[in-house]
Amino acid sequence: MKGEDFVLFKGGFIHNRAFNDLAKQNHFRPHVVFRSNGTQSLLNLIADGVGVGFLTTTILEQDADVVRVPLLDEQVPQFMTSLVYRRSHVFTPAQQQVVTTISETLRKTN
Repeated sequence: MKGEDFVLFKGGFIHNRAFNDLAKQNHFRPHVVFRSNGTQSLLNLIADGVGVGFLTTTILEQDADVVRVPLLDEQVPQFMTSLVYRRSHVFTPAQQQVVTTISETLRKTN
């Protein structure tokens, strides 16, 4: 992907660390044309051909206009997600919905 324009997340996202590690491993400095905190903003820019993104497969399943290109590197970053809470915690309906959605999404990707 050398020579491509990239649209990436702003600082604080683990995606950036994984992307930077891959760029360093492959000896290139990416040309980043846009950064955003919004997943949908990045997906729209990618779909419009503004640049290439670096997203997890869970995000990419949401948008049919974005083509997934698998990484061919021998050492591909792995993302781990943990959800921790006290056994005694009583969830509000909104909290329970979030936990259920996260759990279902993680089961689909494993």
